[in-house]
Amino acid sequence: MLKKTKVKRKPKKKSSTHYRKLCVGKAKLEAKKKANYICERCRVKVEGANAHGSHILPEGAYPLMSAEVKNILCLCYRCHILFWHKNPHEATEFFNTKWPGRYKELREMAEEKKKHIVNWEKRWEEINNLT
Repeated sequence: MLKKTKVKRKPKKKSSTHYRKLCVGKAKLEAKKKANYICERCRVKVEGANAHGSHILPEGAYPLMSAEVKNILCLCYRCHILFWHKNPHEATEFFNTKWPGRYKELREMAEEKKKHIVNWEKRWEEINNLT
């Protein structure tokens, strides 16, 4: 009878997407802390699942901006879903009134980031070394 031997395998390397998601999660947490867990729109105190980190420049169109704290607002569930996503024109007006010039600054940052390749694993290590 043949004896089974266990083959030791190297752990599977984590994907770039894995590290990007870790970076985004950390950035959202930092944005909420920066806002003292208060909804940027209605000023209500938020916690747990009611505390949303909402991207100003959307992740799909600007994936390189997804882990930038400046690109994330702390919103309550109601303001995030029922205002930010359902009324984009009003949301844009609100944002530009509250933070004049920030949208332009974010777009410029996004253009600059397009010139560089992001190594999400390295970015994750950098973020962790800051805290």
